[in-house]
Amino acid sequence: MKDLLEDPQFREWAKGEDGPGFQKWEYRYVFSTEDREAMDEARILLEGIPFKQRFLSDKSVDLAWEKLEASLDQRSAVVSQESRRRSVFVLKIAAAVLLLLAAGAGLFSIYQNSEAFYRTLYGERMHIEFSDGSRVFLNANSSLSYIPKDPRTVRIEGEGYLYVTKQPQTGEFFIVTTPDLTIRVLGTEFNVNRRNQRTEVLLDEGSVELDLADLGKMLMEPGDLISFSAVDEKILEQKIPDKPEVITSWKQGVLLLDSITLNETLKLLEETYNVTTLLENEEVGKKVLVGGVPNDNLESCIQALKTIYKLDIQLNENQLTIK
Repeated sequence: MKDLLEDPQFREWAKGEDGPGFQKWEYRYVFSTEDREAMDEARILLEGIPFKQRFLSDKSVDLAWEKLEASLDQRSAVVSQESRRRSVFVLKIAAAVLLLLAAGAGLFSIYQNSEAFYRTLYGERMHIEFSDGSRVFLNANSSLSYIPKDPRTVRIEGEGYLYVTKQPQTGEFFIVTTPDLTIRVLGTEFNVNRRNQRTEVLLDEGSVELDLADLGKMLMEPGDLISFSAVDEKILEQKIPDKPEVITSWKQGVLLLDSITLNETLKLLEETYNVTTLLENEEVGKKVLVGGVPNDNLESCIQALKTIYKLDIQLNENQLTIK
């Protein structure tokens, strides 16, 4: 990655410039599949291009399933013979199992009413999947909790991106709470960011209803972004962002910098990596950055800032010093 970022001809190719090495890098990208992922990631750091999602083909899934079924058929003959021998033993322990079930019911009740809790560290992301098919991606320094008997009601601190599946038979809502507000959805995709005593919601698909306490309820439509603070008791921001992918780029492991100053970038790094920053030259802090840096690897992030933006950065324990 470091070699790619520092190669001037690669940087020209990544930016779409027809330089002397363009054909070489184009050929390498097309025919060298083992290098392609690294080139994609390096291009993201240079240009802020979103990661390409890769999925298994239907044919690959079907072949894997056929192999699994054949394996199960072979095992079933052996299992049927073995099951006869075990049936007598099973009857002997059945009584003991019935006794244990009573105790197990009590333990299960305790489990159902306890709290499931997930937390990410600084520079870490997490994927959580629920039994109904809904999924949550947690950003760095974030947490999610819920009661197992009610998995469609969750609480989020920090930032998360949610894919909520509909429940057409019951019409049950999926409810997300933060210290500021409550979000009710049927099936949708949206980003929730609760930091600095305010909650920001960006809706990608579907529709959601926000409960803003004394301000009442508000219905969001795809593309809407609303920022609300319960402390200030008001909506801080309400708009349709030009580039929503900048807000949700953290899911792909990158922070897109869309013409923001170095000062603003350093605040993002402090939230993401749990570092303090020291800017020795205030004029450098006004430098405008465009592109992307990793949000899951501090060393790669520093290297990207050094290489792309020609910054002199030193890391000493948990402090970044920019000269």
